[in-house]
Amino acid sequence: MPRHDDTHLSAPTLRGVRPPARPQAPADRLAEHLIEAYRHAAECEDPVALDLIRLALWHVGRTYSPSAAQAAEEHWS
Repeated sequence: MPRHDDTHLSAPTLRGVRPPARPQAPADRLAEHLIEAYRHAAECEDPVALDLIRLALWHVGRTYSPSAAQAAEEHWS
């Protein structure tokens, strides 16, 4: 157990929480953030923000292939 004068701090362990097997693709993380922003904009009923976020999600979807499709391609190649 660390003493009060120790500078070493340990991170608490979380039971039942496992790190992802593969790091999440940047496009997936971006899409998650955009979806969360969309939910907030919907709560505020901001039509301009909703349109901009929809456009950004469309762009991410067209520009970057989903990570699940990449995993399938890697499996069969």
